[in-house]
Amino acid sequence: MPAQERSFLSQLDFFKPTALLRELYILISLEENPRLSQREMARVSDIGIARINSYIQDLIKAGLVDVKGESNRTMRYFLSCKGRKRKQELLTLYKKEISLLSDPTIGIEQLYETIQKLPSIISQLKEPVENLINIMKIVNDIVAHSNLLTLNASKSIIHAKYSGE
Repeated sequence: MPAQERSFLSQLDFFKPTALLRELYILISLEENPRLSQREMARVSDIGIARINSYIQDLIKAGLVDVKGESNRTMRYFLSCKGRKRKQELLTLYKKEISLLSDPTIGIEQLYETIQKLPSIISQLKEPVENLINIMKIVNDIVAHSNLLTLNASKSIIHAKYSGE
């Protein structure tokens, strides 16, 4: 299939579509063309018809899509108020994430801020780590003492055995 005929979702190789992106795509498609059949939607989106049907059923159950029409030929899908609000939420989230990906300075600034916070995080961990080290030293001392007691008990048993002979 030539690249210009491929759908938007099928052109994504590195960033595979998530369920949220598919939901947004379906909501936009239904809003733009209420008469769009599930078969046509599956063809243009490269999502299997069974999955399209499942997504639409989930959207209907969630109250995001309303259905009008008696048969498959007359069926139309309309976004409910809740569906339009959900579409806007997803668009806002999508635009925010795209802007983060497209603006490298934001990522660098966040990395710089994180690096600036590291000394305080490390200093907060210092005391609990020192406490853990002290506990480990005590456990090691107990183990060493137990080993000495075991060794002494073994010696006593050997001496008792030789004394009895």
